[in-house]
Amino acid sequence: VTTEAAIPEMRARGGGALLYTASTSGISGSQFSPVYSAVKHGVVGLVRGLAKRYAKENIRVNAVCPGLIVGTPLREALDAASEGAGLPRAAERAKSIPIGRAGTPEDVAKVVAFLASDEAAYVTGAAYDVTGALWMT
Repeated sequence: VTTEAAIPEMRARGGGALLYTASTSGISGSQFSPVYSAVKHGVVGLVRGLAKRYAKENIRVNAVCPGLIVGTPLREALDAASEGAGLPRAAERAKSIPIGRAGTPEDVAKVVAFLASDEAAYVTGAAYDVTGALWMT
């Protein structure tokens, strides 16, 4: 519904950028939540289809695919669930990230700001991996 409302406004302005939040689960899948993976794969597919549909109208469509991001209510809830299921918490999982740390909301926000800017004028249909090299697309 939001996309449908935004398209006429973007057309009137001569273009724009639509940004969606997917997940690494939308690229690689997740053994812990196959249904979540299916939904996030759907988001990536939607982004790519919309990018092709609206490229000639200068409307860019991209997604960010965050990995392990700390400092959010969702991460706290996932950590609590992980602990209850005997799975490692974020701090333990962060040790396996090649860049050496978990991501922050600011790390994701910087990618979003880039994709929304004119600096990304030739970027559309992309699913940006924001994982510190844990997953690479």
